[in-house]
Amino acid sequence: MGTMIKRVGRFVEHVMVDTERRFRRSSASFAMLILLAIGIYFVVGFAKEVVHGQQLSADVSAEMQSNADLQQANARLTQEQQYYQSDGYAEFAARESLNLRKPNETIILPIQSTPTASDHSTIRPAAPSAASAPPSQANWQRWFSLFFK
Repeated sequence: MGTMIKRVGRFVEHVMVDTERRFRRSSASFAMLILLAIGIYFVVGFAKEVVHGQQLSADVSAEMQSNADLQQANARLTQEQQYYQSDGYAEFAARESLNLRKPNETIILPIQSTPTASDHSTIRPAAPSAASAPPSQANWQRWFSLFFK
């Protein structure tokens, strides 16, 4: 019976050692799985931040281009405003739109219609006078129509 107790004792000791080894392996495997899951979480989070950073960078460059375009348009509009407020434009507008002239200046106005052979005897073009009302077309348009129509 003594040998039997020794055998049972060794068997119990063997089972205990095996259980302890299995427990160590399973707890180590469990810890590795947890570390792996945490690592994957951080890698995915980092990848998302990189993509988000690239999107923000693209947005910033698009907005900077838009700002540059708006600054160019603003500069162009400022130049146009200065031109339209200048004396040169006021004189140009007075000459072209209102058919005004400077003192002691002679304006040559083209005659719109060309008489035909039958019209020579009955209709004569009237000479332009200073008292007549300004024509409906600008001077340049009348000259253009005289030569190209």
